[in-house]
Amino acid sequence: MHEVVLWIIFTCNIICGMGSGVLLASLFSFAALFPWEYTQSVMGGLGLAGAVVSIMRVLTKVLFVIPGQTVEYGTFISTVVMFSASVVLQFICMILFYVLVRRPITTFYTRRQVQLEIDEEKQKLVETMTEIVDPSIVQTTYGSVNESNAKQNNTERTSILLVLRKLLSPGFGVCKFSC
Repeated sequence: MHEVVLWIIFTCNIICGMGSGVLLASLFSFAALFPWEYTQSVMGGLGLAGAVVSIMRVLTKVLFVIPGQTVEYGTFISTVVMFSASVVLQFICMILFYVLVRRPITTFYTRRQVQLEIDEEKQKLVETMTEIVDPSIVQTTYGSVNESNAKQNNTERTSILLVLRKLLSPGFGVCKFSC
């Protein structure tokens, strides 16, 4: 029986480790959309989160020593309280991330990143076509790559989900590399 429980714990640890790799790679690629100050905040937040978890575990072990009960019972209760608090914090983080994605600053930087990628692709296309055909034809057909965004279609909208999909691919790349 103990061996089965041990293998279940090992399997859960492997799954959590893979999920953590995907999450961290996605988090850092999301933070890379913003100026460097925001990346520093993400790294500081990760350090703070580690400290909070350690302090919370120590407090739950100390506070839930129940007189007259066995040590195993107190450890069980403190573990349940610790993981319950962790689940509540996870839900709070998910809600805050949902709010963050819809903030104007986030949409500004994600749209800027998508626009940079579009401009980069357009530049590659123009360079490739100028090698093949007369540059004046390419210039009149596709316009200058360095033109302002005034000529762009105003109905073009950037999807947050499209950006998030692009951010998850490095995370899954880390997962493939670690396996």
